[in-house]
Amino acid sequence: MRFPIACAIALAFCAVTVAADPPPQEGDQLGKSLAALNHLRRGKETPFASIDTEFESLLKEYPRAEDQGRIYAQIAHIYAQSGMRRPGDAQRVIDAAQEALRNPIEPRLRLRTYLYWGDAYTRMDPTDFRRSYIAGRADAATAYLKGLKEAAQYHIPEVVQDLPRLSFPKKGEEKDFLRQLEERQPQLKRIQTDREMHMYRSCLQGQLLFLYTRRPYAGPELRRLATEILGDPGQVEKLMKAVPSEALKDETPPKPK
Repeated sequence: MRFPIACAIALAFCAVTVAADPPPQEGDQLGKSLAALNHLRRGKETPFASIDTEFESLLKEYPRAEDQGRIYAQIAHIYAQSGMRRPGDAQRVIDAAQEALRNPIEPRLRLRTYLYWGDAYTRMDPTDFRRSYIAGRADAATAYLKGLKEAAQYHIPEVVQDLPRLSFPKKGEEKDFLRQLEERQPQLKRIQTDREMHMYRSCLQGQLLFLYTRRPYAGPELRRLATEILGDPGQVEKLMKAVPSEALKDETPPKPK
């Protein structure tokens, strides 16, 4: 079936895209420290013990709720983007994501953190992806749906603008070019923010479809969770219409008594 293949491609795109550093508060020392820790990622060779020690220091050094949220969000980011290959890594992501979302972090970072939170449930057993996927699908979907519910309050545009192309200035026009660029910064920042928010919302939707277009199908479970969490019949129907008809059936085995 072609649809799951398309979802897999979208999933890979999302994983690569969200690997970038979170939108920091430019120039502040905490942002620099978090970026430096992210640069230590080396897959299996990531020095997790050293990173955890530094994170604990940062949590003590920056007690404000906003800063605590950013720190926990970066913990989730580093562990998630390192592959969650070791036992316990996925739970570390879940715990850090939940802590981050309890704090008032900025919207782009929040939506990205919902993605990591959901992803971790399908990586609980790094030796058996299929078992983790089946066991964790409903929990993952719950996290993604909570992210979508929050995304709805941000009024993300359905269609985003392209960033305008900038031509290099001709000789002697450099000052005018820099002045115009400075004047356009608010517009450029707004467009870039809209594009990132649109991307994260699309990834949350894409992850849900990826989960529920793989066998065993569980369309009724997705509808039930979406109805409970989104609380908006229009959003629920929009999501369910994207699910291929064959994936709407229920193939989930009964849970043992």
